[in-house]
Amino acid sequence: MANQTLNRMGKQVIKLAAKLALKLDVQFQTPLPSGAKIIAPNHPTTMDPFIISTITNEPVYILVTESAFKMPLVGRYLRAAGHIPVVTGSGRDAFEAAK
Repeated sequence: MANQTLNRMGKQVIKLAAKLALKLDVQFQTPLPSGAKIIAPNHPTTMDPFIISTITNEPVYILVTESAFKMPLVGRYLRAAGHIPVVTGSGRDAFEAAK
């Protein structure tokens, strides 16, 4: 329950930051299907997965490089919000955790 609350709060912060700093123009041809889904962006920056998480109102859990979890405040938030660390060489483990 606590991780869903933190997840929602984080999405709201990202939405606000994206609205203030970026000129996003997201146009849907069809709505996203309900239920579990894998969204796999080919992203040039580390912020893209977080911004992509704002396209749905459902909880989104992001696979994030393990090094981000070692950052004092960021790592604590990522862990508490339910995001999943990806350890180099152990991508299958992260994928299984995401499923």
